[in-house]
Amino acid sequence: MNCMEQKLRQELKEILENNQDKPQNVRVYFAGFACSGAVFSLALDNELETDTSYDLGGIHFIMDDNEYLTYGNVTIGNNSPEIVFSKL
Repeated sequence: MNCMEQKLRQELKEILENNQDKPQNVRVYFAGFACSGAVFSLALDNELETDTSYDLGGIHFIMDDNEYLTYGNVTIGNNSPEIVFSKL
């Protein structure tokens, strides 16, 4: 996980600030398949021992080790109005 647009980074920081009562890690997780391939989603979650983590722009991202080994690096981009993830 290593590429993210500035606008999306700011949106994620605002979500974290507005949800101080929730875990402050952004989980990237496999959510199924679509016509163009694997689809990923985001959630605020606790970090587990079985996670790979990456800090980018003050945001702590986590992803299950097995999913990371299966799908590799992902690009987090803002393709308005959706958030799009794609394998690098």
